[in-house]
Amino acid sequence: MRNRLALFAILLAAVVFAGFQLGTLKVTVEVNKDGTAHVEEKIHMFINSTDSINLYMGSLTRNDIATWKDRIGLNDIRHHVSSNVVEIRNMRIRPQPVEKCNLGAGTCEANLIFDYDVYPIMHNDAVVNGTGLFITENFKPRTTRYRLNQGALSFATTSDGDIMLPKEATLTFIIQKDSSNIYVQPLPQDMVDMRPPLKGVSAFSWSNTVLPKFEFTFEREESLETEILQFFQSIQDYVSDAISGPQGIAVILIVLVAAGSFVYLNMIKKKK
Repeated sequence: MRNRLALFAILLAAVVFAGFQLGTLKVTVEVNKDGTAHVEEKIHMFINSTDSINLYMGSLTRNDIATWKDRIGLNDIRHHVSSNVVEIRNMRIRPQPVEKCNLGAGTCEANLIFDYDVYPIMHNDAVVNGTGLFITENFKPRTTRYRLNQGALSFATTSDGDIMLPKEATLTFIIQKDSSNIYVQPLPQDMVDMRPPLKGVSAFSWSNTVLPKFEFTFEREESLETEILQFFQSIQDYVSDAISGPQGIAVILIVLVAAGSFVYLNMIKKKK
């Protein structure tokens, strides 16, 4: 009896999962100035039965990836970055209402969208080496170099470790518009006639391809004005921390004494 019930449960799960079919997967990575990133994953699916439509509609309030993957049964409902290499924060799941429905045939389409922020892993207030989606290096004044950490991506790979993107999947990187010395290997299909290093390009997309020895690096140079503002901001932060710290009263007294002495000396000079 137990074996029959188990078999029935397996068959029922198979029927429910068969009611969902992957249409497209779009993974868009927006790289921030500090090397962190915001990732949006959009899954377009076809729903092929009334029971599956009801299951989807009954899941709209669910707010975790594991539940959606278990209910829908599509392997692509997951993070396409590796939590072993990055820290995922501010996760949001935004299931969209069903659309393009044919109620007579019991079919609909729907989009499941989720987004999150990606940070390097920290330990004792320091970045763990080799973590983060992009590794940054301040290799000269005001200039930062960004290098894609390929191991942070979580797609199917070949036996040589190269990323494989099926025809349903699109991977897009969006970088800052002021980036320069951009080197990408391999180039997207619509950029094959361009020669590196690139400049003035901010969006790169691949689909239905293998990315052999995938590389993505670029540089950004902050303006001198930005550097000056950051310098004064650091001074302000230092003073603020000193005042709010355990030695705050002593710091305030020293500043007051110094200011008073300056005013007093100026008054003496004027009298002379």
